[in-house]
Amino acid sequence: MHLSSSSGLTLAATDLGHFLSCRHRTALDMEVAQGKRPKPPKFPDPFLDLLIERGLAHEKEYVEAISAAGDEVLDLGDLAFRSPSEAIDRTLSAMRKGVPAIAQGLLRCGEWSGIPDVLRRVETPSLF
Repeated sequence: MHLSSSSGLTLAATDLGHFLSCRHRTALDMEVAQGKRPKPPKFPDPFLDLLIERGLAHEKEYVEAISAAGDEVLDLGDLAFRSPSEAIDRTLSAMRKGVPAIAQGLLRCGEWSGIPDVLRRVETPSLF
């Protein structure tokens, strides 16, 4: 969860998970984002670190497998954090062009946005 004067409150999938498990946590997180409460201390969690490491490795292997199969993969990396509007434009442009796979694109609908790990083209009629 992040609050900025230009884009307002930005939520991540983790924030939704926190809300579903404990609404009070969401209220506390909002107070942290608004500067009304200090950030809670972070404690090392080797199991969580392992899960993150394995998830990133799996995603990398999946993208490499797509490339090895001969399909183009557009990797937008951390563009979503550096330039969200450019990331949205490049994601939509790639979808319209029919790029077989897009890694770390950015999609937005109204005030909601998300960064899917990998978007795969499917042979189904759509707006794209």
